[in-house]
Amino acid sequence: MQPLPPELKGFDGLVSLSSSFGFGETVAEDEAMMRAYHEMLRPGGKMAMELSDLERSRYRLKTDEGVVERETNGVKETLDVNFTTGMLHVHYVFGDDVVDSRIRMYEAEDLERMAVEAGFREIEHYGNFAGGPKRPEDRLVLVGTA
Repeated sequence: MQPLPPELKGFDGLVSLSSSFGFGETVAEDEAMMRAYHEMLRPGGKMAMELSDLERSRYRLKTDEGVVERETNGVKETLDVNFTTGMLHVHYVFGDDVVDSRIRMYEAEDLERMAVEAGFREIEHYGNFAGGPKRPEDRLVLVGTA
């Protein structure tokens, strides 16, 4: 992700879906991305992020080791979560094709803190886009106002 030129700033809303956050090499890079989200919005603009948080990963993986192997529709998938660092490594194999993905996941409280430090206010979090409460099995929906 690169900073937007000035003519592309001042949006009314920003939506980040399906764990499109946490790809920075460091936490500092993720924090910079949150600041960039804030800078893209006009004052009063809304940000909505929908992503897996560490609470959901602990619930879904149901293991303290953080390693799960499974196969769906011929795709072999290995998920390896380090719950201390929040790093998730997913290794996919489909025939001869191999894809590796790494993403940093956060606790909801850490994302809220990051959003506040980036300049967002009125931070709320939900378990879905209908505004339902966040349960361990739900993806996190984080909403903030620029």
